[in-house]
Amino acid sequence: MGFLHKVTAQKHFVGKIIVDYIQLLGKRQPRKLAFDFNDSEVLVWAEISDDDAEMERFLILTEARINAKYHDFGFDMTTMLVEANDGMPVPNHYQIFID
Repeated sequence: MGFLHKVTAQKHFVGKIIVDYIQLLGKRQPRKLAFDFNDSEVLVWAEISDDDAEMERFLILTEARINAKYHDFGFDMTTMLVEANDGMPVPNHYQIFID
């Protein structure tokens, strides 16, 4: 019974975190965006334009806003930022949201 409750809570919070994150991004979106999650963490992979310090700051602050809202519930977000010229592919286990 405890495991079922944990899975249900995880689905609820992961879904809410991703929706809130996308809403906070609004029209200011990175070039590529993908998500993954584990027990208590939503993982974000974002590719931004080269030397786009403004977008980098924006994504870091957006992550901080999500963490401020959901940390007390036991869920956090971690973002991996890469620049376009890094040439890094989205990791296979991530679900692509913007390509």
